Amino acid sequence: MAIGKKTTTKKTTTKKKATKKVETKVEETVVPSMPIRYEVAISIRNEPVAKNVQVGTFGFFEGERALKILTGEDSAAGADIEDLFEGDAVIDDAKTGSLRVISRANQPKDWLLSLHKSRRFQDPHPYVASEAVIYTD
Repeated sequence: MAIGKKTTTKKTTTKKKATKKVETKVEETVVPSMPIRYEVAISIRNEPVAKNVQVGTFGFFEGERALKILTGEDSAAGADIEDLFEGDAVIDDAKTGSLRVISRANQPKDWLLSLHKSRRFQDPHPYVASEAVIYTD
């Protein structure tokens, strides 16, 4: 008997899948997650006899990481405003009962935020600092 080889051919078909491109549009609403600037008003202490009179404003800008005198340099109290702007903040630390110094050069944001607690703005000194106001616009 003769052994023969059998040849078979397979037909394979490939189907191309139809693909659709789906574009999604995403609208982003930009909401500032962090404050843009902080401002502290500096006033001459007149209370309780009369209202305190604002003579200057200090500001800190997040984007620039800059601390500036916004108003008051050209007022009658301009020299005092500049002097108050140059010094570090010394505050009483209630937790430890000691004094804490916050450097204007090394920690400008913390310096501005703690000015209202600073010894430079408490009695008997003639100036008072408000708490920082936060602006996001």
